[in-house]
Amino acid sequence: MKITRNTIPFRHIALYTLLSAGLTACGHSAPSESDARKAIEARIGDCEYIKVQDASKTNGTPIDDNDYRVEVKYTLKLNPTDGMKAQADKVKADFSKLADSKAAYDKAREDFKANEEAYAQAHQHDPDNSIATHDPADPTKVTYTVELGVNGAREQYDRQNSSGLNGGDMAQTYSEAEEIVRQDKIMLPYAQEISGACSGIGYKMLNEAFAKIHLPDGLTNGNETQWKETISMVKTDNGWQEAR
Repeated sequence: MKITRNTIPFRHIALYTLLSAGLTACGHSAPSESDARKAIEARIGDCEYIKVQDASKTNGTPIDDNDYRVEVKYTLKLNPTDGMKAQADKVKADFSKLADSKAAYDKAREDFKANEEAYAQAHQHDPDNSIATHDPADPTKVTYTVELGVNGAREQYDRQNSSGLNGGDMAQTYSEAEEIVRQDKIMLPYAQEISGACSGIGYKMLNEAFAKIHLPDGLTNGNETQWKETISMVKTDNGWQEAR
């Protein structure tokens, strides 16, 4: 009976030990938040342009004993280089020139319209030289029976001042300023440049993460983007790492 009484507790202890070991193993079977953060940082590497901040694991799904899908969120911070900052300053100046050009263009159009209307009101009763009545008895005698009218006076003013139509010279200046800014927007997304220097970061990811990178202030002051993704992780001899 003593053997029986002593055996039962030992069996319970053995069972408890096995359960504890199993639970402990289960606790270490999934990538930790630290593992996920290290995986993201390893991917970024020593990239001078990008830094990872506030990385955290939000969820995870086991695939098998050695594979896991981990949902993470983090902040990507762009550290602009001196070249990027210089480009940003140029863009700011180009945007400022565009605003000035547009203001001058709009003013030129408003002035033209105001002068056109003033001329139309002042000359609407002028005779329309294109419509005349000739006296058969005296061919040199011409009677103008039709006035220009407001619309006719406007058309006459436009013909006489055609160089000022549609903003005149200001229209060309404005168009050139628009083209410069358009070229700026093409050049400013630095995703390709960054992905070339930091091969671990996918171009698509960079392009999406920094979709607003063309904003000059973002380049000058640094740009932060919140990012969420699901990464595949695999258990290795050195712990959990991102599957490549």
